[in-house]
Parts: sequence; structure tokens; C-alpha cells
Amino acid sequence: MAEPGQPVADLKLHLGILDVGISNMPLPGKRQRVASRGPYLIVDRFKGLALDTNHRHTPGSEPIMWSPNGGDAQLWWVDQVSGTREYTITSVETGLRLDAGERFDLSRPPTMSQPHGLSHQRWGFIPGPERVGCLIVSLRSGHVLDFPQLIDRDNPPHMYARNNELQQQFLLLRATSIDHGNPGRRTRR
Repeated sequence: MAEPGQPVADLKLHLGILDVGISNMPLPGKRQRVASRGPYLIVDRFKGLALDTNHRHTPGSEPIMWSPNGGDAQLWWVDQVSGTREYTITSVETGLRLDAGERFDLSRPPTMSQPHGLSHQRWGFIPGPERVGCLIVSLRSGHVLDFPQLIDRDNPPHMYARNNELQQQFLLLRATSIDHGNPGRRTRR
């Protein structure tokens, strides 16, 4: 959400049957904040793939990166933890949260788990070096979500040390034309 007086931009993409867009995206110059809730497609800047549950409903399953299609498996609620600059990322399809895990080793995939509120389910969003997209950082380990260059779609992203490269930068594209069970909120058509 832009601060008063800050320049903003609107972006809308047409993905087959789904229109996704972001409004009031702050332009460079001031701190970028994530607007709460969504739902959002989380798309990596390097390959243009979306974070996807792969229709796995079992806690401990690993999400994958897949071509954007706007289905529920690719939509995520982003909720701010009250009174903090921390966020949870929850699958629209499964209700499971993106979880960086308790370990600190590099190149491990995140998993999806039942909401529990511990630090490995809390994330921060840091503007990318070009102020396009953001790095998604685990508040437990300090590692960022990364989709390695040599890995193709249908594989999970990894948690890795921050290097600010494109494979660590993600776009949060708000789905604006479908109601995904967000009570009290009307969708734009």
C-alpha cells in the first residue's frame, strides 16, 4: 500500500480465464509494503513460474513452481501478523501455511504445514534491488525463497542465503476477478 503522496502504478495481466492485477503499487523512492490478504499469485522473476501446492493437502508436502494458471493451487493469502511487519502465507486451496522449517541448512525446500504461528511460518518482504518484486525472507533462518537456475518447473523452490539475484525475486500478483472465500469482500470484474 502506498503512503500518502507516494507515486503508484497499477498492473493487470490476463492469464486465460483469470485476470490478475495489483493496484497502488508504490514506485521507487519509499519503503514498499505488502498489502494484506490477497489472494496473490507468487511468481518468480527469473522463470515466470508460480508457487503451486501441486494439489497436495498433506502437511509436510513441498510446494512446486509451475506455469501460472490462476487456479486455487496457485493462490495464497498473505496476512500480516498483528502489530508486526511479519506475514504468514497460506494456500487458498489447502489452508496450509508456507513453512521454512526449523533447520538452517541451505538449499532445503520449504513445506506446507498446519498453521501454528511459530517463527518458521513467518515471512518478511524486502524490495528487490531494482525495486521490482521482492525477496521473501524466513524470519526464523534469514534465508530467502529461491528457485535455482538449473531447476525446471514441477520442482520445489529452496531456502537459500540472500544474494539478490532474479531467482530470489518474486512478484505478488493480486487476483482480482474471482471470489476465493474471502468473506465480506466483493471482487472486481
